[in-house]
This record gives sequence, structure tokens and C-alpha cells, in this order.
Amino acid sequence: MKKKLSIPFEILLLFIAVLAFYQIAFLLNSVKWDMVVGYLPRRYFIGECLQNGIFPLWNPYGEGGYPIYANLISTWSPLNMFTGALTGYTNLTLHFFFIVHVYMAGLGMFKLINHLIRHRKIAFIIGIAYMLSGIFIGNAQHINILSGSSWLPWVMLFYFRFYKDSRIVNILWCCIFLFLMVTDGYPAITIITGYVLLILFIGFSVKKWKNYGLPALTNWIGANGIFAIIIISLSIGQILALKEVAPYISRFNQVDALRAFNNPFSIPSFLSFLFPYATVNDYWLFKTDTSMANAYLGLLPLATIFSGIFLKLPKKAWAFLIIAVVALTIAVGDALPFRALTYEYLPMMDKFRYPSLFRVCSVFAFLIFAGFSFKALLNQKHKIKLLRIALSTLVILILGAGIFAATKIDFNTFSLFNNASKSTVYDRIFTQSLIQLIILALLIFTFSKMQINWKLIILILFTDLFLAVQLNMHSTGVSNKNPIEWYKQIKKHPEGFPVPSRKPLIKQTNKLFSFGPSWKNGSIFRKEVSLEGYNPFLLNTYKKLDRSKKIRQNTLQNPIVYFADSIITYAEAEDITLKPNILVVEEHSLQRFVNIDFKTDYSDTWQITSFSPTKINIVTETSNPQLLVLQQANYPGWQARIDGNSVEHFIVNHHFMAIVLPSGKHKVTFMFEKNYVIAASLISLTVFIILVILAIVISFRKHNLIVRTGATVAILVLSLIAVYNYFNRPYNHTRNQFYKKAAAQIKSWKKGHNQKDFSYIFPVDNPSLIQAEPGDSAKKVFSRIYTEQDISGLENCIYTSEKNNLVYFWSNTVNEEELKGWLYFHYPEVKKLKNYQNGQLAWLTRNKRHNNQKLIQINYEKSSLFWHKHKNSIDSIQTLEGKYAYKIGQTQKYGGGFELKLDTHFKEKHEFVAIKGFNHLMQQTEGRAVLRFFGQNEKKPIKTKSIKLPTADSGTWRAHYIATKIPAGCTKIHYFYYKPDKNSGVLLIDNCNVLLIENDFLNCGSIE
Repeated sequence: MKKKLSIPFEILLLFIAVLAFYQIAFLLNSVKWDMVVGYLPRRYFIGECLQNGIFPLWNPYGEGGYPIYANLISTWSPLNMFTGALTGYTNLTLHFFFIVHVYMAGLGMFKLINHLIRHRKIAFIIGIAYMLSGIFIGNAQHINILSGSSWLPWVMLFYFRFYKDSRIVNILWCCIFLFLMVTDGYPAITIITGYVLLILFIGFSVKKWKNYGLPALTNWIGANGIFAIIIISLSIGQILALKEVAPYISRFNQVDALRAFNNPFSIPSFLSFLFPYATVNDYWLFKTDTSMANAYLGLLPLATIFSGIFLKLPKKAWAFLIIAVVALTIAVGDALPFRALTYEYLPMMDKFRYPSLFRVCSVFAFLIFAGFSFKALLNQKHKIKLLRIALSTLVILILGAGIFAATKIDFNTFSLFNNASKSTVYDRIFTQSLIQLIILALLIFTFSKMQINWKLIILILFTDLFLAVQLNMHSTGVSNKNPIEWYKQIKKHPEGFPVPSRKPLIKQTNKLFSFGPSWKNGSIFRKEVSLEGYNPFLLNTYKKLDRSKKIRQNTLQNPIVYFADSIITYAEAEDITLKPNILVVEEHSLQRFVNIDFKTDYSDTWQITSFSPTKINIVTETSNPQLLVLQQANYPGWQARIDGNSVEHFIVNHHFMAIVLPSGKHKVTFMFEKNYVIAASLISLTVFIILVILAIVISFRKHNLIVRTGATVAILVLSLIAVYNYFNRPYNHTRNQFYKKAAAQIKSWKKGHNQKDFSYIFPVDNPSLIQAEPGDSAKKVFSRIYTEQDISGLENCIYTSEKNNLVYFWSNTVNEEELKGWLYFHYPEVKKLKNYQNGQLAWLTRNKRHNNQKLIQINYEKSSLFWHKHKNSIDSIQTLEGKYAYKIGQTQKYGGGFELKLDTHFKEKHEFVAIKGFNHLMQQTEGRAVLRFFGQNEKKPIKTKSIKLPTADSGTWRAHYIATKIPAGCTKIHYFYYKPDKNSGVLLIDNCNVLLIENDFLNCGSIE
């Protein structure tokens, strides 16, 4: 008889992980919240450092710089380090690791339960229940909570094996997984796991002594000593880093009592054991974050837990039940006194927030108890009625809850398919009660049979948990953003470490740098220094600056580097109006400046010639002694040198650093060094690699074919990655050669032409490498051009020069569509074009005139085409030209709009639209321009883009530009202006010019 082909449970768990989280696995929806604003930017930065041969010690881009090596759960993770070094980190990497963590959680639980009860089918069921539990969908935005939860069963598995057999291989694997938890998991989970291991160690020690005597106990304690030594050796870098940064970062001190009780697993959150869908909204009821309110583990495991209370089970099972219950009582926070007791009396329990994290341990231990209980029910068939009673009890509870919820629902507006954000808790309980009753009916039917149908049981369990995951997915798991599109936007950002712009830090905001689903930490992708960000490890000096609003606002008026010539104390700063050239210091620091006469002059210059997170080179030329300020946190490890000689640096404005700069020409270098941190990290990673190799070889030494195959595959993969990285060297390694090629090309283009008839726009990542190359005194713009104000400013510095030729060279910066629109309006002919991997060089001219059929002028005169709405709002008093302008007054919000029908007004197919208009903002008004694209017979736009209108101090007319690709399927374009604050003031609009472009001019796009 032919043997049926069966898929191993280990493979099935992978299929289940992918299927349950298919939106993430198949890149249909993007992960969201903390995943995109916290974890991804930091890991992206670590990857950028490692790919450019820099150890991630310092992140200069957020909060005025901070020691990223203090982030113990990102920088020190072997997974992050290897991934960052080999492939770099993007949002797609996050999607991959999300599925990996879910799968490893299920696989680890499967292995652990099978080890404890020796039943693969039950182990498979419990593995599914764990990987699809409320932990993994509730905390889907917290990759480190997922990571810690995924390594937890592996740590426990090998500690149990270690107790049964204290061979070195079990110690090695336990150390490996515990180290992964320490470096990649949330610290609270590591601390809780440490206490669970301590409880197991004590219990196992007593058992060894009772059963085998003192020699066995001594050997057991010695083996645990080796275990501890290995873990300390692996964690030496983290330990040293923690010891050093603790005085400077309050996060490592005791969390205050109030914050320690934030986000508990509140009493109403117990609803999630039956109705996880109920927890996705209604903070008024749950009083905790949505991510912390879900502890669902499936109806069958829940019924099995209740049944197990009446069964004779091993002591291990009861121990885990006690752990589960105790963890749950702590998780409820201040509803019971137990979290307060752990906070006051247990070491390390005062170092973290969120009591709900104890529910990770609770769900984990409950499921282990469920495994023991299920095995006992199978061994005592006459006791299976207990399971049916438990399931019937759940039916009564859920039916009662569903009926009660139905009495609170308005069925005139209720729908089973209502969006979760628009539904009430009663809507969601009623909806899920219908599902749960069907699941329970199927389970009762299945267990009423004499023969256990494992396939049916597994299918029902999976259906139950799959539906629970899907109901919560869009609330706690994913957004509606497209991850592929977001990945493309990430890849448009600069590679390596370009020289930051000279813009004042006050303009470098989270709002400016937001794109895709990310609204914080965008400065890390743009590679721009900002005082904003999103980082849990805030320096104490940053908090001081943040509290001192006056000093903060003053220092933000300056770029990353600036000169200053006045110094006052913090006491004096309270009584005067601060100016950008004034520094504030402690009173005792004034003594060093007594005999120095500082004076700034407009002719003084500075230029950053090279920039990396740990080394900044600056060329200066000054007429008098100066104070040179670097707006990076003054943290131990920074060194300053002038012309190669070490000089003292000191703290200014609470947070930043400055040096005394002599007059004349100088080369200034700021360096951040922590050689012992790098050494400790290398030791840690080396020990980790050795342990992994040893563990694999010892584990599979009886299976030589597996070892040989695994080693061959590993060598092949690493070789392919090495070859790929060799031929795709980081941009920083090839930049100088790239700039020389561009400069040579510019010279060759200009031969035989009027040298004075050229202007230049160079939005490049290092102006010092190109600014002297063109060889004439023509006006050059060196800037990262990405704001509406930047582009509007080009009108004065380039357009008014009336030169016929423009050399446009961008390198390793974001090439915005608005800039592309500006170029097309003023220099529509591309005479020469060179595309590079990280940039573009173009020779543009004014010689070509725009086709009148594609240039639409809407000047708000009475005969203006396309514009037809609100004609009573025209104004004849203040106009740019002509008789009329459009006025959005103090009581109006929208106006100036027009509509273009592509299929009616235009014959050709267009790929790009660019609009140039002029605005006059009065009385501190803020205005925006909005483009909307509609498909055939569609009421909702298929794409929307808006820009903030530029302002002028003098209150004059300013040009604005908005441009973007026309999406596929678009048949109609709407354009209009509005004021976010209806009553804020007056907005005047005039001379809107619309260009429809057939091809993608200069082949570039924006970050949206």
C-alpha cells in the first residue's frame, strides 16, 4: 500500500504564519505605527552605517544627535547587525522579519510542548494558538515585543533540555536564544523571562537534590554557572554600554511610579479572551492602548484550560498555571496590588513601563498548561465530557454577551462589515459572538464523536484564530499604505551620509520629512539634522533644552554649524531677548573666555567638506576669533581638533558643543570615538558566531549530510551577497569619482558657448566637491531643494538672471517633483542629459516655447477658461497683473479652483502635470494648494497632492509650484486653494499656469 505524502508540522506552521498574516507576507498592506516611525528608521540607519564601514555609535539626525549604541535592543542585535551589513534595512525587511518572528514563535512553542508532553498533534495545536494569539496581532507594531515573544519558547525548551541533559549543546542553544532575546527583544520580556528562569532553576535545584543528592546538585549549579558566564561574555558590550550611558539617559533609571502603571491589561481587557475584536477601539472602556488589550489564545485552548483544573496533571503543569495566573494579576496594573509589589521589591522590575507586557508570560504559560490538559483528556477518555462542559459554558457566556450587546445596538446603522473605527464595542461583541458561536458548535460536535478527528480540530482552531487575527488586522497590524510604493520612496532618499543642508534647524521638522506611512524620524532617511524625532533614549541634556523654550527657540534659528560671538549665563538669559549669535553656558564656564574678544563678520565662512555620523570636517575662514558651534549633543566621546591639534570643547545651550576658533583659515574636525564599544561588540559577535557554529556541528554531527549541505548553502549565500556588495559598492566609496566625471562633462558642454550665459543649480550631497569646478563666477545654487519655500526662492536667484542656459546637477539627494515643475516652466528644452546611478546632469535651455495647447493660463479675469466657481470672489484692488485676482477672505476657506477634463480638453496622453501660480498671504495666513485626480465616474480621488504656499516677510507676491505624475486611469483633474484656518486672514491668488507634459521630464519623482 502506498504511503500518503504528509507535510511536516514544521512546514505547515510556516504556511499558517504566511496565510494568517498574508497582508504583510504578500506586501498587500504596510506595517504601521511604531514599526515605521521607530524601529525602521533606527535599523535603516544602522544598515547605512555598516554598509559604509562605520560602526553605529552616533546618530546625528534626531534630537540633535544621540548615542545609538545606547539603544541596546537594536544596535547590539546580531540579526540587525548582519542584516544591516549584508543587505541593508528597508520596510520590506521589516515585513520579512515579522513573518520570521511569527513562525519562530509557533515553531518554538511546537518544539517545547512536544518536549514536555510527547504529542506532536497537541504541540502543533498549541504552536498555532501561540503564534496567532493576541500577542502577535495586538503588538504587531512592536517588532521587539514580537521578537522577545518568539524567542521565549526556545529559551524555555533548551533550559528544560539542559535540566534533563546538561550536555554542552543544550547550554549553547539556550545561550544563543537568550542572547537573541536580550539584544532583539523588549527589555521587559527579558527581565520577566529572567525571573521565570530563576524560578525554574530553584525548582530544578530542589528536584536534583531530592532525587540525586548533593553531587548532582553541585554539577547542576556548576553547569548553570557556565551558562551564566557565556551569557555575560555575549552581553559584555551591552553591559559596558549600559554602565556608561546610564548617568546621561534617564530611561535606564527607575521609571516613576505613575508611568510604571501606564497601559495595563485592564479588567475590561479580559473581554479579549472571548472577543478580541472588541478591544480595537473605545479607550473610554479599556483605559489602555489598543496594542496592550488583546490576550486571545483561541476558544479550544481556553476550554482546555478550564477542563484541566479538574484533572490530575504533572507538577510542571500546575507550576505553569500558577505562573500564568500570577503574571496576569501583575498585568492588570493598579487594579490589583501585585504590580506595585514587584515594582517596589523586585530588582529590575522598576525599569520598564506597560504592565500589560506580563500578559506575554501569562498567555505563554496558559498555553503550556493547555497542552498538559489536552494530553490528560486524551489519556482519560471518560474525562472528555469536561471539555464539552467547558465548551458549553463558553457558549452560554458568549450567547449572553451577544444578546446583551444586541440590546445596545442601533440596527438602523449597524452592519457586520462596518469599519472597526466607526463601530461601537457592542457592535464588535455582537459581530464576533456570531462567529464564536459557530466555532463552538463545531467544536462541541467534533468532541461528541468517539474518534478524535485531528484534521477537523486543527482546521476549526485555525479558522477561529485566523478570523480573530483578520478582524484586528487593520486596527493593530497594517495600514492602507502600499509597502512596494513606500519601498520605492525609501530608495529615492540619499545613500551614505551627505553633507547636511545649511537650513536653520527650526525648518527641519518631522512634518517636513514625513512620507508614506511615516510621520516621525523622516530626517534619518533624508539625512538631515533635526532637533525633532522619535527616540525612547533621550539624553538628559536634550530634556533640559526641551524644557527651556526660550533657549531652544533661539538655537533653532541656526544651522548645524554656526559662528557666535556672545556668551551669557542661564540666569542672564532669563532677562534678555536672545539672538542667534548668543550662547548660553553655566556661570563657571565664563572664566575661560575672560581675555578673548570674539567678533563675527559677514565675510566669515564655514563649509562642511565631509560628513559622517562619527566624523565631521569643516573648513573655516574668519577675520577674528570666533565661537564655532556644532549642533550635536555634547556627550562623552566627542573630540575636537583644529588643524590636527586637539582643542577643548564645552557645552552650550544646555545640549550642544562649541569650541574657541582662532582667526584665519582652519580645518576643524569633530570626531566621536568609542573604541571599547566597537571592541566589545566585535567580541560579542565573534563569540556568538562561534557558539552558533559549535551548536550546529554538535547537534548534527550524526547527520553529516545535513551539516555538509547546510555549510555549503551558507557559504554559497554569503558568497553571493559578498559578490553583490562588491559590485554595488556604497555610494560614499564612489562619490569623488562621480563628481569629477560630472565636472568634466560640464566643461565639455560649455566649450564654444558664451560662458556668461549659464546659471547652475546643484542640489548635491557635498557642495565642496563641485562648487569650484565650472570655472566661472556665475551664480550657483547649492542646496538640498525640497521645500516649497526653497523652490519659490529660485525665482529671485536664477530666473531673474535671464540667462538662457542652466546646468542642473543633482547627486544623492531627493529630486522633488516641484523642482522638476519649476525647471520645465523656465527651461523646457533638454539639450543634453546624463543619467547616473545616484544622480543626473542636464543642460537645459529657454529656447523652446511651450505648446499653447498644453499651457493653460488661468488668470482669474472674467474670460478665463476652465475657471468657473465663486466668480463673486474676484478682487480688483490687489493683483499681480491684469484687472483681477482671486481673493479668499477672512470668512472663506476654499476657492480659486478649476477643473480639467483630460478626455475632453486634450487629445494626447499626458504623464505629468505642473502648475505655477502666485500667492499673496496677508495677516499671518497659512495657505495650501491641492491637486486631486479622479477616474471615470469616481467620486473619491485616486490621488491627492498638496503643498504649503510660500510666505514672504514683506508680504509680497510669491510664486509657488506643484507638480506630480498623472496616475493611470485619471480622466479629470481638480485644483483649488484653501486656508486650514478659515478665520486666519486673506489669501490672494493670481496667474495660474498649467502645463501638461507628455513624457516624464528629467525622469524623477517626489517623496510623498
